[in-house]
Amino acid sequence: RQGLAGMGAAHAEGVAHLDLSPNNLMIDRAGRVRVMDFGLARLVNRTVEDEDADEIHGTPRYMSPEHFRGGPLDLQTDVFALGLVFYELLVGRPAVPAEGLTGVRKAITSGAFDWTPLSDLGVPGEIASIVRDALSLEKATRFRDAPDMARALDDAMQSRAKPAEGDIAVQFLL
Repeated sequence: RQGLAGMGAAHAEGVAHLDLSPNNLMIDRAGRVRVMDFGLARLVNRTVEDEDADEIHGTPRYMSPEHFRGGPLDLQTDVFALGLVFYELLVGRPAVPAEGLTGVRKAITSGAFDWTPLSDLGVPGEIASIVRDALSLEKATRFRDAPDMARALDDAMQSRAKPAEGDIAVQFLL
């Protein structure tokens, strides 16, 4: 939730991170999640010419389909990356197990994600649905931005009112 709040602050200013991964989410001494490394970030309301469209910038395993297919990189690009990070936090392994750029590209652009671990681990349906929506290949069905995704998480938490004591995944996200 704290990571979503951090990205929400960036998104409120029209800034897309464009390189979100677990390595760019750090926990400070006070135990707060901090979003780091805005080196590839850009303002989404400003067109930026890419110097080398064939060169990959960022962490391929956490890129969106639009990174590989072409198209505008924007706040929804970050939402996709957040979905990949959430999946990994919940399951304990990356959503894209493929190796090499070709394998990663194929897995992401085809949406070949294994949803079985979410149910096997008892991740509540409301939370699994948030991850699925964030990882939608079509931007039209993806969350608009981090605050939109955060509202969905808040709604899911409220609907669960009090998570079961053994519901580690939900407690971790909170």
